[in-house]
Amino acid sequence: MGIRGGSRPAAPGPGHGAPRLRDALNRAVREELLTRNVALLVDMPKASKDKGTANAREAIPFLRSVRAHRLYAACVLVLVLGLRRSEVLGLRWQDIDFEAGRFTVRSA
Repeated sequence: MGIRGGSRPAAPGPGHGAPRLRDALNRAVREELLTRNVALLVDMPKASKDKGTANAREAIPFLRSVRAHRLYAACVLVLVLGLRRSEVLGLRWQDIDFEAGRFTVRSA
């Protein structure tokens, strides 16, 4: 296993479950279990195209400014390797192979 161990789906984004709920309620209306689908009354927010990702020009000054902070290594893992916060927080010493110079993300 490499940096990202296992094969799991990406974390769902905002609004991920709303279409499924709307579909389930529509089906319940068709099957006459409900009289109306209240999910149709909700205005869904528009998805933002800007994911807020940092480029190298922004990341380097940030990493320099937090160099002395106790969470500097976590910042590097997030920015440079693209680990999620939960993946960084789930790392344990036993996940690191110092001899091979690698680590494995086992839990998130």
